[in-house]
Order: sequence, then structure tokens, then C-alpha cells
Amino acid sequence: MINEVAPDQPAASMDESLLNRKKPSEGRASCAHEDCGHRERIYSPPFDRRLTRVPVQRFPYCLKCGKLKNVSSDKAKLVGWYTNLLRIVNYNIALSHGKITQAQQRLIIAEIEKVQDFEDRYHMTRSAQLDLFFVAIHKFRPEIPFWVLERAATPEPSKKPDPVKALPAWVQYLEWLKKKRARDAAAPVSGKK
Repeated sequence: MINEVAPDQPAASMDESLLNRKKPSEGRASCAHEDCGHRERIYSPPFDRRLTRVPVQRFPYCLKCGKLKNVSSDKAKLVGWYTNLLRIVNYNIALSHGKITQAQQRLIIAEIEKVQDFEDRYHMTRSAQLDLFFVAIHKFRPEIPFWVLERAATPEPSKKPDPVKALPAWVQYLEWLKKKRARDAAAPVSGKK
């Protein structure tokens, strides 16, 4: 039976449902965060414990749930990003530790989605998400050490030459000219009798 709206209740308009919908970039959170403003910030240790120069920082917080806002560049990613990262990790560890099966991949993603406010970009950091991601993989594949997962998840360094170490243009031209003259000298001369 199709759910029908009772005649005495007005149907929600399309515009209202679009206004209440969150942007995909905001992620799923249990709270629609409301910032406290600039003057009401509270002092707290930084999110990254490796920052010893700055023992305490001022952070804005949510007036509804009280969570501190992540103001660092270590922004949280959505679950789809970790699905792609799982594919990359699976490819990188396939030879050394065997592939992660599709069933295990679905269980790992389900484990990540169980974490409350995993996609909450207001409070969660990417480094905390990565730790939860590695713990979820290790739960279903305990024979894979954490250092292997971390190495498999980090991108390869770019193969682009360093522009600082690149040779000047005039030196590159001289090298090209030298190679061209060597090719011309080695090539058989045609047309002479």
C-alpha cells in the first residue's frame, strides 16, 4: 500500500526539503553545529599533540553540543574517500599479505560507518579518521601490521623533477645540441656519390 498524506496535513514542499538537506561536503553529523562566535572561544590544547610550541590555543565551539571546532588544516574526509583508500591499500599489500576480500572490505566500511560522527568535519580530524580506519582493517586482518597499512596508505612521492635542481635553459640547450650533432655524425650521409 502506498503511503498517502492525510488530507488535513499539508504536504512538505520541495523547497523546504531542499533547504533542510545538508551539502555533501558537510558530512553526516549528529548535530547541526552552531558556532559560538569570535569572542566566546575557549582555551584548549591543540588537536595535534606533536605541537609543543603552542601549549594552549583558542578554539570556537558548538553552542548545541559543546564540541570544539577543528581549525587545523587536518580536515576530515567523507567515507567514500576511505573506500577509495581501502582499494589503494588492498592493491599495495596484495603481493606481501594477500588481498582483502570484498566481504572484508564491506565489513571494514561498515565498521567505519558505525563510528558516531565519523564524517563530522566540525570536530573530527583526518589523522583521527586514519587511526580508526587502520584499526578497522586490523580488526578483520590482524596479521597485517599497522606500519604496513600506514605505508600502503601514503601516496608515492611525485616523479616530477625538482625545479630548483633543474638545469638552466641554456645548459639544457647545449646538451640537446651536443646530442643532435652526435646523431648527425653517426647517421649515414645519403645523396653523395
